[in-house]
Amino acid sequence: MFSERSIDASVQLVVENGTTALDFGITTVRDMGSHLGNLSNILNDERLISYDLPEIIHCGQILTYDEGHMSSCGAAIEGIYDGRRVIADNRRSGASFTKVTSDPEDTEAQGREPNPAFSKETLSGIADVSESVGLPVACHTFPSVDGVSRALEAGVFTIEHAVPLNDPQMTRAKANGSIFVPTLVAAFDDFPPNFLETRYGIARDTLEFWDRAAGDQTRQELDCDPPESIVTWVDRVLPRLGKALAATEILVLPGSDAGCPGTSFGSLLREMFILSMFGQRPIDVVCAATFGASRAVKRADLGRIAVGAKADFVVLSDNLQDGLEGLTIPRFVIKDGKVVRSTPSR
Repeated sequence: MFSERSIDASVQLVVENGTTALDFGITTVRDMGSHLGNLSNILNDERLISYDLPEIIHCGQILTYDEGHMSSCGAAIEGIYDGRRVIADNRRSGASFTKVTSDPEDTEAQGREPNPAFSKETLSGIADVSESVGLPVACHTFPSVDGVSRALEAGVFTIEHAVPLNDPQMTRAKANGSIFVPTLVAAFDDFPPNFLETRYGIARDTLEFWDRAAGDQTRQELDCDPPESIVTWVDRVLPRLGKALAATEILVLPGSDAGCPGTSFGSLLREMFILSMFGQRPIDVVCAATFGASRAVKRADLGRIAVGAKADFVVLSDNLQDGLEGLTIPRFVIKDGKVVRSTPSR
């Protein structure tokens, strides 16, 4: 249980981050595992009622293993039996999906010492148990051929921080109808302007626009080379990103990994610009961030304007067919049918 003091601090953090997200027109947030512990305890705090905030869809406790990713605040399990118990607890606490980590034994892909990894059989068992109680599975796996292959073979619903890394994985992903969330912005946000310009050809004025759009100028303070492990991650994903974006049977979604050091809650806009730069049409980026994102959490009432859907949407002044610049200044943000943000017309 949280102490009263930690509950207060956690509620304040939810308010601050939720307010920032809503400022950018984000009406629903997918929380992929919180350092706050059991997020449901915080979301049920009556003090949140007085604030306009996005709906927060969360996974409860991450399923991980001893010394694995998020093991300090997730649920370290030893097998399917443990996993079944945690999934049941998460469902009772209001989780809408299951997050499982299965990092590869690959120091270059993950930037730390090799961890034991869940086997394909264990991942498959977790996916089967979770899906049987209505919770889709998101798998955290930094990009290695082994890690992505295990996730695909286990049949997890979304794969985080990666794309298919070879043609056999493309074939399997198409057959599975897999969803990928590469979160390149979480790496790019650690890269100084000169590095992004020289290595990836992203012009400095483009970066400055991205950062202004996200309300974040901290990149200008970066003057050291980024960690080689993060560069390796990006170098594995970018050559295959275009193929994944071009495959109509594979859904690639923008995701920010906001909350990680250096990645703000406005960074989703930067990720959308990145996907557009590397081949996704602007209107397809928007569809991925709305309708596509609703598929990732199996919520048919989100991401569309239709009878029976939630009255959450953003009104823009510009047409997005030719570019995403119009996303930077929402004319109106409407949550539950109520205008919660408005900007004077230009």
